Amino acid sequence: MESYIRTLLYEKGISLEHSFLIPSDDIFGNHIVPVEVVVEFISSLNKETQLHIKWTLVKIDFNNGDILSYLEYICKGMVNLKFK
Repeated sequence: MESYIRTLLYEKGISLEHSFLIPSDDIFGNHIVPVEVVVEFISSLNKETQLHIKWTLVKIDFNNGDILSYLEYICKGMVNLKFK
């Protein structure tokens, strides 16, 4: 799964160093999360969830959608999961 996402990002010209700024009211303040961390998080999920994410990325790619928006959505969920 990780190789699929890395290949997709490469083909779309999206750097693994691109970062998302996730606003937060918690004691840690705002979170700055690189795409590479999101990719690693996705790789740590169970296979069923990874498959669901992959098929969603395939649909987004097929429709020329914004992959970064979906990864940011996942990133927000990751931050909420880790810091709540």
